[in-house]
Amino acid sequence: MEEYYDFPFDISNYSFFVNETYIPSPYSWDVIIYNIVAPVIQCAIGITGLIGNGLIIYVIIKYSTMKTVPNMYVLNLAVSDFLYCLTFPIWAADYILRVWIFGRAMCKIVRSIFNVNTFASIYFLTVMSIERYYAILHPVRNMQNRSLKKAKIIGGCVWTVALVCSLPYIVFAETDYLGGVPVCMFKWPANVQNEDWWRGANAVYLTALAFFIPLCIMVPNYVLIYRRLQNTDVVPPESRRALRSRHRVTRMVIVVVVIFVICWLPLHVGNIIRFVFGFKVNATVWYFLNVIADVNSCVNPFLYALLGQNFRATLKRTLCGSSCCPDSFRQ
Repeated sequence: MEEYYDFPFDISNYSFFVNETYIPSPYSWDVIIYNIVAPVIQCAIGITGLIGNGLIIYVIIKYSTMKTVPNMYVLNLAVSDFLYCLTFPIWAADYILRVWIFGRAMCKIVRSIFNVNTFASIYFLTVMSIERYYAILHPVRNMQNRSLKKAKIIGGCVWTVALVCSLPYIVFAETDYLGGVPVCMFKWPANVQNEDWWRGANAVYLTALAFFIPLCIMVPNYVLIYRRLQNTDVVPPESRRALRSRHRVTRMVIVVVVIFVICWLPLHVGNIIRFVFGFKVNATVWYFLNVIADVNSCVNPFLYALLGQNFRATLKRTLCGSSCCPDSFRQ
């Protein structure tokens, strides 16, 4: 017989991080959270993310002025979040029905999208930090080597790496019955003997590859970028306009990274505390840690509109007509 490692919310999206089945008491506050609050929150995040990321994808594809190297990575990030948000109605229905009705194929598909997004999002942010490093600190070399074609190739490589990192979760996603109820879960091999060791190894694998290692690349890049931007006096006057333009793009990317860290750090820390050190975490607290992480999939479009001048102009034109936008942004 195979060993089963399920999650605290056996019918939820968040089971990616957890390995125990959680069934709330029918008379507890948890029933309100899982049967009412959770579906509403997931639908709200999903709809907001689909609209916001869909608009970002549309304006980058439609307007030639938006086809820049940094925006190619923004496009890939938006596609990743858009696909992720597509799964939210399924998980919302799963919360309400408390039974998996979508079959084995859909179980693997939604798990695949969720896990690939987890890796792809931070890997694209890492690539963007490297691109910004060269744009600010080595502008001549950057101009000689950057192109949309190379950006597309790099994007393809990032998707491939994210897919490879997600393979264990994709392979072991299965439908099965718990207490006579069909659920979408991870069914690990029968030869896994030490459950606690596996949980800890899984937590370390996820947290290292999908958070801390990429962060160790991004932080030094942005520290060096910050130091350079603080020394604009050494830049010739004729170059300062271009530097200010790169500064605006860099500021937007840095804010996106900071928000990503704020959204995901609590969950990854909780993941390590729970499965490496064995501390108990209240199921409701765990749910809201996952909600904070999920919010990241819908917040980026607002950051682009707030901090990106070109994004703001093209989004305004898309939403309210050409009269809202200067001629320089028209195709």
